[in-house]
Amino acid sequence: MDALPKIRAAKTAAEYQDAVRGLTSALPPIPATSGPQRTWVHFKIDRSGFMTVPNATPLLTLELGPGAHAEVPLSEPVRAQLPVVPDPQPDATYANLPYPPTELRILSAYKLWGAVHYFFAYRDLMDDDWDDDVADFLTKFIAAKDAREYHLAVADAVTKLCDSNAQASSSILDNYFGTAAVPLQLMLIDKKPLVTAIFSDEARQKGIQIGDIVTRVDGEEIVARINREAVYLDASTHQSLSDLVMHRILNGAPDSDAQLTVRHGDGATQDVKLQRQSVQREPAAVTKKLGKGIAYVNLQAVIDSNVDSVLETSSDATGIIFDARGPLRADARRIASHFSQEPDTAGAILTGPVVMSPDPPARSFLTGTNSFFSVEAVPKSAGPIFKGKTVMLIDERTIGEAELLGLLLEATNKTAFIGSNSAGAYGEISSLVLPGGITVTFSSTDVRHANTGKLQRVGLEPTIAVHPELADIRADRDVVLEKAVEYLSR
Repeated sequence: MDALPKIRAAKTAAEYQDAVRGLTSALPPIPATSGPQRTWVHFKIDRSGFMTVPNATPLLTLELGPGAHAEVPLSEPVRAQLPVVPDPQPDATYANLPYPPTELRILSAYKLWGAVHYFFAYRDLMDDDWDDDVADFLTKFIAAKDAREYHLAVADAVTKLCDSNAQASSSILDNYFGTAAVPLQLMLIDKKPLVTAIFSDEARQKGIQIGDIVTRVDGEEIVARINREAVYLDASTHQSLSDLVMHRILNGAPDSDAQLTVRHGDGATQDVKLQRQSVQREPAAVTKKLGKGIAYVNLQAVIDSNVDSVLETSSDATGIIFDARGPLRADARRIASHFSQEPDTAGAILTGPVVMSPDPPARSFLTGTNSFFSVEAVPKSAGPIFKGKTVMLIDERTIGEAELLGLLLEATNKTAFIGSNSAGAYGEISSLVLPGGITVTFSSTDVRHANTGKLQRVGLEPTIAVHPELADIRADRDVVLEKAVEYLSR
């Protein structure tokens, strides 16, 4: 922090070298190299351990520009007073400085770069080279003129990850997007923001109808609003981005009034005012019978405490339809165990980065990584096993734990997927806090099908593709569910 202003202000090579020496002189002396040494091993941003080696690992020489370099040891002598496990102090978040000074914004850029460079599980699936991206967002962090511009610059940088689990959040960003919703659900159908669910009698009484198209929000054209917000939201796939945008496009300040313009099915337009507030969206019934021995299970209403009873209720069915068009709150492994007929069934492949040391400069390669590898088995249930057919209804709202359930059911029960591609984002999530109090999350575990097929940036792919159209929504037809019933009735 002390050295950066001098480094940036240097006009000559001598001034620059002097400023860099002010930084490198703060490094502790290089310890003696005799005897056993220990090095850090990082499994996640916040999870690490020590590895003991008989001799010192080489010094890392960092070139810092013309005439300047630093030598950094990658191990330290083992001493009796050293802690057995790492206990690093948490980094300062500078949450009381929403618009931190330039030096802290530079630090923010390098913290973000380093975290993603070493711990993001899907760097190979990014559209751009992250090491090239840093030059762009570092410039934007420095140029930001106020807190909102800086926080949006961070959100923009995070979109480079192409990961629906990668998000930037802060009070500044909350104010930009809005935290309170109106009692409506929107989906992008036929490229139009369509009302697909209504959660209050007030909205119905004011004339809102299923199938209405929202054309304006608070006086702003809906397309302009979508374009303004979408550029700051990261997503693994186009379908996931549409869901993220539709989920918050009507948001605003708590208790504020949303001024909406909607177009009804007959072509008439209407201006409607709805208050923004916390909306309790109660899921529909957990289970129901659809005739012909078919059971329907709404996964959004399933929680860990009722998994066994829900599946027991459906045990006499010849087929089960799992509706995964929304978040899953129950443990996917517990649900899948009721369908596991073979021991040691491989359900998913998990890999992730393990950082043994920084990338050492070398002429023969650009970078190198270590990683862990594991095959997740589907757990075996102590109770009866369902042996009938199963179908999972999927679309862009199917994400995370619901996608894991899809992988496990695919492996155990050859479950058919009906609908459209899921979000394509599942994996353990890591987080860090950047100066300004900005929390950034991203996927730190790579999860794939048991046959090694990609999930991230693809999603679960439908066995039978079904895409609801505008006319279906207005006619209150669930064509995805209809196709599932048809499939199981064969």
